[in-house]
Amino acid sequence: MKITVKGLNQLRRAFRKNPDYVKRRGLKLMKNIKEKYKNQIIRSPWEVGESGGGVPVRTKALRDSHQYRVSPTRMTAGIPEYKAKEYGIYVHEGTSKMDARPWLDYAHEKLESDREKAFKRFLGDVVNNLAE
Repeated sequence: MKITVKGLNQLRRAFRKNPDYVKRRGLKLMKNIKEKYKNQIIRSPWEVGESGGGVPVRTKALRDSHQYRVSPTRMTAGIPEYKAKEYGIYVHEGTSKMDARPWLDYAHEKLESDREKAFKRFLGDVVNNLAE
């Protein structure tokens, strides 16, 4: 998945001027986005034989195996590599005998507007901090 970021040059200038502020605000932004993803992934689960948007729930093991990593510049959500090889990747991508249930793609699409608004607020805060 590719996310296009507008205003990156302004962010770079701000980072050079006040890196600690940008890191703190960036970390806060990424934590906020992580919570939105976590809620979206858990919220409207796929039930067996139905459609939905969150992680499929049959035993809840797949839902509970998600890991989230947050840094001031990045947030990742997914299934640990060892779990994905065993089960998650087959559920997410589907097999010849089972339809795909791409809950991570669904969450990404559903949260596109929220991510964009949050990043604009973040960028506005950082640029305003430059003006002070």
